[in-house]
Amino acid sequence: MFHADPRHPERVLQIDTKLSAHKKDKFKKFLSENLDVFARSPTDIPGVDSSVICHKLPINLHRALALTTAQRTAYIEPSP
Repeated sequence: MFHADPRHPERVLQIDTKLSAHKKDKFKKFLSENLDVFARSPTDIPGVDSSVICHKLPINLHRALALTTAQRTAYIEPSP
């Protein structure tokens, strides 16, 4: 865990453990020096229309969701 912003200690980042220590240190430095570029929530970017930053999933509410395996999902037409 990494605290990039000392003004917000509750905000932590996790960096891939497969990186070398040198690359982790460089990455931490980069993130700390560029905090103003990254947004954690819509409140961090005032003035941007929510339609630009909101992701909408194309979900059909008229179909029943059925799990077929741990990795796959399938939609099944409901019985009449």
